[in-house]
Amino acid sequence: MVDELIDVWGADRVGVHLRPRGEEHDMGDSNPKAIFGYVATELRRRGIAFIFVREIEADDSLLGVIKRLFGGSVIANELMSQADGERFICEGTADALAFGRDYIATPDLVERVAKNIAFNTPDSSTFYGIGPKGYTDYPFAR
Repeated sequence: MVDELIDVWGADRVGVHLRPRGEEHDMGDSNPKAIFGYVATELRRRGIAFIFVREIEADDSLLGVIKRLFGGSVIANELMSQADGERFICEGTADALAFGRDYIATPDLVERVAKNIAFNTPDSSTFYGIGPKGYTDYPFAR
């Protein structure tokens, strides 16, 4: 599939989203380090633009392994704070941090990061809902 996308769009316009631990939907692998290490190596060989790694940080995290084997741009995500992102970037474990739920709940996230202001707490009961509740009613920092 990646090769077909590269044929159409070019490697520099293709990114891949990985979820090494597969904490949801009964997805997973008996040896995630081997399988995701292989995937990172193959994606490096193809020269894609980036890998997006969605993984909660823990002792068995593969973010650093994927970054080392891939060698290109890696975006980290999943329940991470601003401090986590800064640490990952300083350590060379990731090149950027993505804020999904936090961004939905914190419309002024960029300004809060710049001023080191806490984010709003997301209300997951409003995710994928109908109407503005949970999308346009979170407060801005003062």
